[in-house]
Amino acid sequence: MAVRDIVPYLENEAALRKKSEPVSRVTRRVKKLVRDLKDTLNDPHTEGIGLAAPQINVHSRVVVVRLGGGGDGENEPGPPLALIDPQVIEARNEERDFDGCLSFPGLYAETVRPHYLRVTGLD
Repeated sequence: MAVRDIVPYLENEAALRKKSEPVSRVTRRVKKLVRDLKDTLNDPHTEGIGLAAPQINVHSRVVVVRLGGGGDGENEPGPPLALIDPQVIEARNEERDFDGCLSFPGLYAETVRPHYLRVTGLD
């Protein structure tokens, strides 16, 4: 288990603004990165539903997200799902909500985001 430190924006803005590199194939390094992202997001001290590689100071296009609950009426997020080099193909049904970010601990703000996304990527 490799729980990584999450980069706080106020301490390292440049690292979080740096452009991430595309991922063209799933290597051992990418698999380890996915495991580290999942371990970090699953850590009991981490309260979030998504984590991108730049947030642990790795500049590759990899993210893990917890999607909504599974039809039981609860909106609890499910297990982390890895998106490797994701490309958004469709976004619709924008909704207003409050979001937080693990790189901005304790800060929540009103945002407008698509409720439906269709993405493609590598497996």
